[in-house]
Amino acid sequence: MTQARMEQRIKQWTGDKTAEYGALCNDVAQLKLQKGDVAEAQQLFQEAFQVTEQAQDQAVNNSVADDDWESSWQNNLQQLQQPQRALPKPKHKQIPSAQHVQPSADISKSQKEASHHDPKEMTVPFDGAHLLECYGMMQYDTILSLERSVDDTHSVIVCVNPADARSLLHASSQPSCKWQLQPFDKGCAQSKALSPGELQPPRIRQKTTAAVARRLIGNALSNSGVHDKTGELQLKAQREQKKAAKAEKQKQLDAAWGDD
Repeated sequence: MTQARMEQRIKQWTGDKTAEYGALCNDVAQLKLQKGDVAEAQQLFQEAFQVTEQAQDQAVNNSVADDDWESSWQNNLQQLQQPQRALPKPKHKQIPSAQHVQPSADISKSQKEASHHDPKEMTVPFDGAHLLECYGMMQYDTILSLERSVDDTHSVIVCVNPADARSLLHASSQPSCKWQLQPFDKGCAQSKALSPGELQPPRIRQKTTAAVARRLIGNALSNSGVHDKTGELQLKAQREQKKAAKAEKQKQLDAAWGDD
């Protein structure tokens, strides 16, 4: 992407200023600095820094929310009671008829359909900037879990974010690269016909610790011996420290704004 194109994207940016916007400002600032436009480069660097700081604050809030999630799950597990074992019933060999088999198939089908979101309600995030099309492939080429196969010679690569897609596209220009990549908006009609549900970026698993995992497993099995007491105490101290830091930051913000 040329410098003029990147500057145009910054001016026309709508919606929330995400990490992608911060990375774009940083790239343009570096180009301007190389050309000697120090004042404009400084403004863009400052804008990128503010966006990055906001993203870090959001990450702290999400971390505290994850702690609340663990506490809630632990409380729910403690309320569970071990079911009483029923005496085994004698088994009778019987060949199931179509009458008995069909309802279970219908139930599993309805459960499967209920577990998926309505494709009409889903949209492609980042305007497709996290997507690349791989073309000119051999019939048996694979790119592991990143690909969404379109036909024998085309696949769509789904990255976590647009920054990763740009890095992968740049790497594909090297002579040693096996595959040919291009932006998704330049892809074939079959690639663009994929449903939005198949083009969602991979979901990052929530972080946890060994102490939390042992506690949850111990509660589920009603076995207190599995718990890691030392790890749980350390985890509790970390939670209290995070909450205190969040409260202190909010206190400083309130003091800065005053009573206006």
